[in-house]
Formats: sequence, C-alpha cells, structure tokens
Amino acid sequence: MPHHPRRLAALAAGVLAALTLTLLPLSARAVAPMPADPPDTLQHPLRLERGPAPRVISMVGNLVRFPGGRTVNFTPPEEVTGGARLIGAWRRDAIVWAPYGAGRSAVLRVRPSGRVVRVGEPRRDLFRDSEWQIAGDVLYVASTDPRYRTRLAKVRLVDGTVRRTWTSTEEEFWDLLDVTPDRALIGSSRVLKSWRGDGSFERVWVQAGNRYSDVRFASLRHGWFANATSDGTELRRISQPDRVVWKRGFENEMIPFDLSGDGSVLLTTEYETYSPQMRDVRTGRILRTYAGGYRDAFNDNEQIVLEGNRAFLVVMNLAVDGKHREVLVRCTIGGDCERASRVASRITLQTYGS
Repeated sequence: MPHHPRRLAALAAGVLAALTLTLLPLSARAVAPMPADPPDTLQHPLRLERGPAPRVISMVGNLVRFPGGRTVNFTPPEEVTGGARLIGAWRRDAIVWAPYGAGRSAVLRVRPSGRVVRVGEPRRDLFRDSEWQIAGDVLYVASTDPRYRTRLAKVRLVDGTVRRTWTSTEEEFWDLLDVTPDRALIGSSRVLKSWRGDGSFERVWVQAGNRYSDVRFASLRHGWFANATSDGTELRRISQPDRVVWKRGFENEMIPFDLSGDGSVLLTTEYETYSPQMRDVRTGRILRTYAGGYRDAFNDNEQIVLEGNRAFLVVMNLAVDGKHREVLVRCTIGGDCERASRVASRITLQTYGS
C-alpha cells in the first residue's frame, strides 16, 4: 500500500539539509512551538537504546534479516554492478533486486537457508525509479521506457514467467499504488484505475474540473485511496470515490505511506518537516507525531513502514565522520523510540505490508 514520494524528491532536495528529522515525540494534540534544539529532550538516533530486530524482512548492507532474527549474508552474483536492495517478501523468502550491466537487472529470491534463486531479469529503469509490489505468487513491476512510457509487467515468482505486460502512451506516467494477485491499482495525477488480470482496465475515479489533483496512495484490502489537492489531502473510499471522508493539511503537506494490517492506523508524513504521523484512518486524527532537527540525522520520506498496528520503522540517514550511513529506527504510538538495526552503509525494507 504505498504512497509514491518520488515525484516530490526533486523538490525536496533543495530543502533537505535544513528540514531534517530526528525522531522526537510530540503530543497528539496541538502544542506550542518547541524551543530550538532543546538538549534535554532531543535524542539523536545513535543515542537511542537498541531494541528488537524488525518484524518485517529488512536488508542491512548485504545482510538479509528475516522475522524471528535469522540472518543470511547475501552475496550478489558476480555480474551485479550496483547496490542490491530488498523489494519485498514471498512466502518465507526475501525478494531482492540488483542492477548489472547496461540497463539490465535481476530479481532474486533469498531463502532463509541462504540459497539464492534467480527469478527473472526485468529491464532496468534508467529514467526514474522502478516500483515493485508482490501479491500472492505475483510480482508487479512498473518502470519507464526510453520513450517515457510507463511499463507494467506481471511476473510469476515461481518460475519468473512474465504473464502480462502493458505500455502507456508517450509521456504518460503511472504510479503503482496497490495490488492483489488479480488486480493492480495505478494512479496518474487525476486518474485512478484498475489493471485487471485479463489485461483490461476499469476506471475507478477521475478528478473533474481544473483543480490540482495527485492520486498517491491506495489500499485495496481496506478500500481507501488518497488524493492530494491544493487545499489538502483527501481520504476517499474506493467503493464511494466521489465522497471525501476527511481532508487534512494543505498542498503536499500530508503524504500517506502505509495502512496497518487491522485497517485502523494510517502512517503519513509532513512533506516540509519529514515528520512521521500515525493517524486514525477513519477521522484523520493524529495519534502521535514525531519531529526533530538534526542536520546529520534525517528521514528523507523514502523508506517508512508500519510494523504491526502500533509502531513504525523508518530508515534514518546519518553523517558519520563525513560518510553517509543509515540506521533503522522504530517508534511507537505510545511515544517511545529505539534503534532496530546496526549502523550500515545501506538499509532497505520490506514495505507495503505490515
């Protein structure tokens, strides 16, 4: 159930240094502005206590950590030329993507036993980040070709067979929002539609008139989608798409990321402050907000996911001795934060599936 921050990444780059995040719990109710950097309350991630390993699959460097604590040292195939990253989980296996060669990539299954199985070799996206989601035995891949068209592919994880593909018209970009084994929801600014297992499309919703609109989040399991407008982000039901259930913020202020497994908690962030928030999905009420202000420890709104129904995990970017490092932090709805990994050069998460 992803939101898609990539369209905001270019805009965020200019303000990232000044608008950084160290996780500091604030009251769920409105509070007066905090003094700048109060030393008795702000906690740097490196000063947090170490807590349990994540309950979702994570990849710390090349070490794949499975729920329950089992770890596998993943050795990329010799032809891999770039950093491998975790893109999801299938059955008990981790699914890893790795680039190699000129415009090529590999999707690999890493089993808890340590065995690595090559699933397939989808074309590498050189124009913007590819998007992946897994449902049942199917991997959906959304990428962009040299003519700036969105490509959708449906791949069987059992044997790597590409079961179906679709390519949009030129300069028509679609984001992969949520999937089931037989259905994928995709959004393109003003339109939300469903790509069915037989290759046909069903239009779910379209923004009427000239109002700014950006469909950026959906949950097929719980029947929600989010649309960002110039005067706030709207939560709507897929079954009643023309009715706004609630609206909060202003343009691009609130970015939905994930929905808890029980459907009660929506994980969002604020675009300008990178502040994670856990909200009541029915009303939009903030249950807990985390904010902060360290320049050498920040969340860039790229990797954040709910862990169960009362906590979230976020990859924090660090500056350590002039080098880029990352650490995984867990924060709860009750206001507690702890480290959930060691410090590493790169950390990737199983997202969209608390």
